[in-house]
Amino acid sequence: MYNMDYTLLLFFGFVIAIFGGTIIYEKLTERKERKIELKLRRSDSLLRSYYAEATNDRNDGWWKLHYTEKYNERLKKLKSEL
Repeated sequence: MYNMDYTLLLFFGFVIAIFGGTIIYEKLTERKERKIELKLRRSDSLLRSYYAEATNDRNDGWWKLHYTEKYNERLKKLKSEL
């Protein structure tokens, strides 16, 4: 009976460790992606202006969507050049 309990405990501990490791890995890669994005935004004036227009409150929904798409396209292009 004890072997079964310890086996289940080890199994669940292993599963929790895997999920915890996955979450930590995703957070670290997300942080790295944000740093790259900030670096690109600082160095590229077109990307900076797209970001400013996309986050501007005076623009309505269509313009925000338009500039967000432009921003994502430009970001993708700049990342592929790295």
